[in-house]
Amino acid sequence: MRELLDSATKRRLNILEQLNRAANWISSTELAQLNQASLRTINNDLNYLKQHWAAYFKIETSKKNGVRLVTPQSSHVQIVYNAVFQRSDSFSLLENIFFDPNRNLEDWEESMFISESSLYRIANQLADSLERYDLTIQKRPCQLTNHKELYVRYFYTTFFYELYGLHDWPFILEKEKIIIISQAIYEMIGFSYDDVQLMYLSYILAVTCIRYSQGLSLPSEEKMPLSDHLTTYQLHCLKDIQLLLSDLVSPLHISDLDGLLEEVVNSIYFLRKTWLEKIDTLSVQKLLQKFMNRIAYLFDIDIEITNKEQIIHIILHQYLYYLNYPFANFILFDQYQFTAQAIEEKYPTFTHIIFKELEKLEKSTHFLWFSEFRHFIIYILLIKWQNLPTILENKKAKAHILTISNLGSEHAKLLADMINYNFEHKTKVEPYQKSVIFLDQLNLLQLEPYDYFVTTCLQSNLPEDKVIVVDAIPSNQDWKKIRCAVNKIHHLPPDTNLLNQKLAEVGDSYYADTDE
Repeated sequence: MRELLDSATKRRLNILEQLNRAANWISSTELAQLNQASLRTINNDLNYLKQHWAAYFKIETSKKNGVRLVTPQSSHVQIVYNAVFQRSDSFSLLENIFFDPNRNLEDWEESMFISESSLYRIANQLADSLERYDLTIQKRPCQLTNHKELYVRYFYTTFFYELYGLHDWPFILEKEKIIIISQAIYEMIGFSYDDVQLMYLSYILAVTCIRYSQGLSLPSEEKMPLSDHLTTYQLHCLKDIQLLLSDLVSPLHISDLDGLLEEVVNSIYFLRKTWLEKIDTLSVQKLLQKFMNRIAYLFDIDIEITNKEQIIHIILHQYLYYLNYPFANFILFDQYQFTAQAIEEKYPTFTHIIFKELEKLEKSTHFLWFSEFRHFIIYILLIKWQNLPTILENKKAKAHILTISNLGSEHAKLLADMINYNFEHKTKVEPYQKSVIFLDQLNLLQLEPYDYFVTTCLQSNLPEDKVIVVDAIPSNQDWKKIRCAVNKIHHLPPDTNLLNQKLAEVGDSYYADTDE
């Protein structure tokens, strides 16, 4: 819903993201090109960021180098988005009408300190933006509506989760009690979960209970009666959940607890799809298992069965959620896309292969695995696959370095040890153990395997573009030279010949047969 922000704020957020992704300095001219704005506009934006957002980060400018972002340890780009979120009148109105859906639009004029004309302008902007979520905003009374009440609930779940996250809590319902209910639901159906899934379910429960207490229940055509669709065992399992719910909602004065339980089960996306609609999740899990096996094979990476099942369950969760609510699961800040861009920059080959496989999966199954899920899946793989970042780092090319010293072989070994200590898995370092007196007579073929020569003395027979001359104890400038050289090699893509051979072994039909 970035379109609710004015053009200047949207551009400044874009600039912030671009600076955050840049490894070092970036020129104002490049920022102007990226944002299709004049150099004067960009400079004005940078001055605004310096003055008004200084609490979150520091913008450094240099006539020689350009612009760069310095982020304090206690800050992050997402914090800036939250600040923009909280200061927006549009988002404040959305929050207000959730908690009090019976007031007319003009009734918010006094409490929000906004003129009636401004309120109507905001409401009209919201109406345009909410169309992407298949929602409308009424003005009398002022509330979000849709022929599917579920869409309203999931929208507000996304809204509140992005605004308040894991730690803050905007509802009258006790957070601890609702988390206990969420845990009980996951344990009841045997789904694994993490903190994010636990809190997201807690937000769904809170939104559902409050909407139901306001008389905004699911319409009959959208609600499946539990007694008609659940087994005796499933109904028995829900009795304990109902007891916990009755204690939770006492501040809301809900008397029909059977009706509330029915609303809750119908609103929890994975219960609705698996228990009520009884969709075939087994075939989806088999597809995802083939996908995981394929990635492990392509990159020659082991993965424990329990770890693989955990990842499959998380992706399955997102799949079931999308079946219920086929819209963006963010309001302002797309955490998955933001992180996926960083992953792609750091692991381009891995990201490219994942995306290629998701394209095959999408073509084979006609589900939007690539179009809608690629950022989420690459994020989950890197976060949840045990030791995957370390494994991928170790698979990158290592800079092969020979250390040479005119202070003796012991000093050459010292340099090698220091480089190994500083760069660990990025380098393969050997000290030159022979006398350097006759180094100029060394056969050049013996030097070919090395990417660089770190030396305390310049030798004419060493390739000039591979020589890094350092002090006896390397200075900060020396380490900077070594670091740049090592990263040039380390950032090169790995040998893709074997990968391409493996990719060519199967075509798009690989995912067609889930019985393999």
